Amino acid sequence: MEITGLVPATALYAGLNAVISVALAFNVGRNRMRAKVSLGTGDDDGLFRATRAHANNVEYTPIALILLLSLELMAAMPIALHVLGIMLTAGRALHGYGMTAGGGTGFGRSGGIMLTMLMILASAGYCIFLAVS
Repeated sequence: MEITGLVPATALYAGLNAVISVALAFNVGRNRMRAKVSLGTGDDDGLFRATRAHANNVEYTPIALILLLSLELMAAMPIALHVLGIMLTAGRALHGYGMTAGGGTGFGRSGGIMLTMLMILASAGYCIFLAVS
């Protein structure tokens, strides 16, 4: 059985979100060097925000990608997969930007988490619908 190209939508959004995660991790390292803090965050607000941005991304992205993969394996509509994938990717990018460059307040952070949560809830609902149909 050939599996090449079996889940292209999930592969696309997993790859894009991996790049976001690496960028956020790089930002943590950059802030650690700047603040001269090797463990924890010390009293440095920028390092704390960078660490939380990366941690938040690592907390939410896996479940979202598992839901997207489940939908793709259950033959969900391709347009739905891409809308959900774009919501996730835009949400994670906005949140990461809002937490680091935006000082942790404003549209980036709140808009990013709202897009991410909407994507997760919509994906969960769609998964449940397809599973019981």
